[in-house]
Amino acid sequence: MDEERDEKVMPLLDHLEELRWRIIVCLISVAVFAIVGWFLSPYLIRILARPVGALYFFTVTGAFLARLKVAIAVGVAASTPVILYQAWAFVVPALSKRERGYALPAVVSATLLFVVGVGFALFGILPLAVRFFLRFGAESLEELISVDRYLSFVLQLSIGFGVVFELPVIVLFLSKLGIVTADGLREKRRAAVVAIALMAAMLTPPDVVTMAALGIPLLILYEVSIWVARVAGRPPPGPD
Repeated sequence: MDEERDEKVMPLLDHLEELRWRIIVCLISVAVFAIVGWFLSPYLIRILARPVGALYFFTVTGAFLARLKVAIAVGVAASTPVILYQAWAFVVPALSKRERGYALPAVVSATLLFVVGVGFALFGILPLAVRFFLRFGAESLEELISVDRYLSFVLQLSIGFGVVFELPVIVLFLSKLGIVTADGLREKRRAAVVAIALMAAMLTPPDVVTMAALGIPLLILYEVSIWVARVAGRPPPGPD
């Protein structure tokens, strides 16, 4: 395995310089897609506002900041493949040739899982959560929803789901490096349930509905990750 790795050792300053340029590439990608998101933001805000009907802004800069928030969110989301690739490329010199072969599948899988997580949050959980909370209104207690607060709620929810849906890819990567195993994940299942509950509380708005909506899929993903670790942890077939 050792002979498959690069023989050249990069000095620390060169590592930092490479890291700097990779971060710059990520920021440029976010900025470019954010510009596109700015022009799409009115249409996207209309889509996001469907569960509540109308949104309102209460400051002079409210509408501008709402569009800017959506534009930045689009920039980050659309740049996910670029960010993941740059992160992987930064660690590639320390990996073997066989481990480098996982780069493209890992980036594609991570991107797809992030999109699925965000889509699940926006089109599955968000309407249910909105209907649940708006039911607590009364004749003398009507909703007048701030666009800023609502978008913060939506972005926090969608990013939380997008991040946690990356769990199988993270486990695959760690399994290939020998850091985690399927047996170890099974042994730590009870601790994982507690950790998932805490993670759901931190990554979602403070309510039971959205916490449960994130926690249950995450438990399922944990079980899927055990299977992924078992498959990924198998030694490669030997020569015939």
